[in-house]
This record gives sequence, structure tokens and C-alpha cells, in this order.
Amino acid sequence: MLLLLAFVQLAQAPASSFGDYIYAVPQGWTAMPNGASLWLVSPPSETGERCTISLWPMVQPGGDVLNDAAAAWGPTFREFPVPPGVTTQLIRGVSAAGWEYGIAHSDMAAPGSADATVTGFVMMVRLGNRQAMISWLSKAQLYSSCVQFYTGLPKVWPRFFATLGFRGWTSPAGSGLAQRIIGSWESFGSSTGGGAVLQYAFTPAGRYAFIGVGQRYMALSRFEAAVWTSTTFGDGAYSVRGNELTLTPDRGQPETYFIRMEQESKDGRNWTEKLYMMKPQLVTYLDGSRLEDNEVGLTRVLPPR
Repeated sequence: MLLLLAFVQLAQAPASSFGDYIYAVPQGWTAMPNGASLWLVSPPSETGERCTISLWPMVQPGGDVLNDAAAAWGPTFREFPVPPGVTTQLIRGVSAAGWEYGIAHSDMAAPGSADATVTGFVMMVRLGNRQAMISWLSKAQLYSSCVQFYTGLPKVWPRFFATLGFRGWTSPAGSGLAQRIIGSWESFGSSTGGGAVLQYAFTPAGRYAFIGVGQRYMALSRFEAAVWTSTTFGDGAYSVRGNELTLTPDRGQPETYFIRMEQESKDGRNWTEKLYMMKPQLVTYLDGSRLEDNEVGLTRVLPPR
């Protein structure tokens, strides 16, 4: 119940505005005007890193929102060369509010460096006859305190995206998330000493099934290791309202997630469909426990041909 109340409080964070943008400033971050744009800047990390979300003035849309994002990436990060062999990640999707967006994301080298130690992306949002532009800049995944280890996306991005809106935008049809979520999804994550598999299946009848498998490994000797495996199963009903997915298990309390669905590609030809589910989770540190957003990315499981 305390976690549910905390989720409601976080979901109702006060909205801010900049021109036609409506958004929530990430907790602890600072809004800093910068010419015609607005920077949302993180507090300095232990290494001195400060990560930035930039909101830019609206622009005229081109022929394709993903092409527009890719075209804007170079001018936005012109000071940062891309080392040979670095690929650009392309992301496209439709929000729960019905606006189409495209993201171009790549690692870069800092000025004067040959190594890809910086990362940035540009998101373009199609809003009829206007287009919003948002960019991100931080250290690359291996060096940044602002980036999720497993997804490679900014830690604050799931909630910022979930609260993002635009003045004057109406979409009677919405995005059809309730239909698009139907099917099977799987996520595999690993870390030092263990791994986990999550599987969800959503049916047209509003029912879901869940399987979670976790393993921990411990070396007993130079030649022998012990493996602990734990499994969890769940079945129940689900509902989608806007960008919120509520799972109501047959036994237990309901859980609500912010969700988004995207397609990702590294070559512009082959695309993978992704489902992202986010909710606050209690995390314990040496100096105490606090709620932090936890997001898992799942890949659609395609039926065998």
C-alpha cells in the first residue's frame, strides 16, 4: 500500500511548461534557460557529470519524423565527432496520446578525443503542422551515472516521457496501446553472479500470464559452482488506460506501470518491437532506502514461421 501511494504521488508530480511543452522536471534537476531553448540539468554526480535534457522551439515537420530526427542529430551535436564503427540507434513509436515520434541515438567522442565516451539523442515529435524537438546529452553508458545499465536509456527518461505533453494537441483516436500490447513479450537480464528471465503474455480477453525465473551463482571451489534458481508465476486480468498498464493478479494486489511501445533498429531496415514497463521500486543503499523508477524492456516474441 505504501508503494502504491508513492506511485500515485510520483505520477501526480507538478507539471511545468516551456512554450508548447508540458512536462515534469526530474526530481533534483534544475531548469536553465539557454537562448531560445530550455535545459533541464541534473545535479552533479560524484564524478562531476551533469546530464542534460534540452527542449527546443517548435520546427516545421518534414516528410518523415524519423528522418527529421536523424537530420537534426548532426547539427545538434556538431562539436562531437562519431568514431569509426559506432552505429546509430533508431527508435520510432506512437505515444499513448497519439503523437508520432522518432529518435536518433548515438555515442560520440568528446572534443579532442578519439574514444566514444559521450552519448546523445534527438527526438522529433510530429504534432500536425508543427514538430517538437528534444535532445539528451551525457557521458556514454559505461561512464555515466545518468544512464540505465541494461536499457542504455537515461534513468529519468521513462518518467519524463510519461509526463510529456503539448499544448493544443488532441488525438481522438489515441495510439491503440490496448490492442498493440496483445501477444507475448520476453526480457533477459544478466549481471555478475546471476541472471533473470521475465515473460508476459497478454490476451485479447483482458487476461495476462507472467513467468519470472531468477538464478544466482556462487563458486564453491575452483572446479565447482552452486546454482540457486527461483521461479514465480502469475495470472490475472489487465487493463490499459492511457499510458498506464494495471495488472490485477488472481491472488495479490494490483500493480500499475507506465508503459510505452517502440520499434528499434541499428540499420534502418530490421526492426525489433519493444515494450517498456516502469514503476517505482524501493532501493536500499548504504545511507538508507529510497524509491526510484525501475524500468524493464521486453521484446515481442514472434510466433514460429
